[in-house]
Amino acid sequence: KESLDSARQEIAKSTDRIETIDKNLKSASSLTGRLRGEGYAQFGRLIGADFIKEIQGDLGKKLGVDISQREVRYLERKVQHLEAMCEGRMATTAEDAVARVLAARSQRGDEIKVLEIGVLFGVSAAIMHTALTPFYKKVQLVLLDPFDGYYGSDHLDPLTGQKVSRAAVERNLTRAAIRSDDVKILEGFSTDDTIMQAAREEGPYDVIVIDGDHSYDGVKADFERYAEMVASGGVLIVDDYGSDDWPDVTKYVDKVVKSDDRFEQVGTLSRTAIFKRNASP
Repeated sequence: KESLDSARQEIAKSTDRIETIDKNLKSASSLTGRLRGEGYAQFGRLIGADFIKEIQGDLGKKLGVDISQREVRYLERKVQHLEAMCEGRMATTAEDAVARVLAARSQRGDEIKVLEIGVLFGVSAAIMHTALTPFYKKVQLVLLDPFDGYYGSDHLDPLTGQKVSRAAVERNLTRAAIRSDDVKILEGFSTDDTIMQAAREEGPYDVIVIDGDHSYDGVKADFERYAEMVASGGVLIVDDYGSDDWPDVTKYVDKVVKSDDRFEQVGTLSRTAIFKRNASP
């Protein structure tokens, strides 16, 4: 009887430990799920091992970027932290945010100028500036967007319920401690000739990110109007390449951009297509 009672006590203790472990696992699973993009984020906030292998392999060599796994994890954490600081959200994955940074770091020199077409809340721009600042004496951002709500002034962002506006972007840049003279905002549509001329006057650019209208005609318009503004040896980035959600992006890149003699495809990181501008004749 004593042995039986002792065994029952051990079973009870084991049951308590199992319940505690199960509770901790559920909590960890919930957190990991949110970081992977489940819930409001839509896109994952974790960087996979395959991504790190890519950047440490041939693609990293082509970019001339040597980065350790710890550095990538640092950038992963930086993405999560900056987004948490800002209002709104970043409409891409942590991998793609880091891919932009690493592609930009292929540029040599003391200064770097970036044109981002399609800004949303400005979180990606804040990440780009913050992550590049340790490597350049000056990082300049030119941000082009109509800042007219989420596909219309009367539409809030469907995931966060926040209003997409220039004021929101400016508040986020302030939260990220980015100096106002490091940023030029072009408020309007990329198809507007006045906006295009203003962008041209600010150029040329070491990096141009096409992340605006994801329709075939939208990507076509942005490439035809702005690709020439990439400096010789500079980088052209096209967001959401290979995404099932935006097949027109992939279609246009495969059909037109890859065959453009001005550019050489460096490769693809996550959903980020990276091209390098060939030296001018």
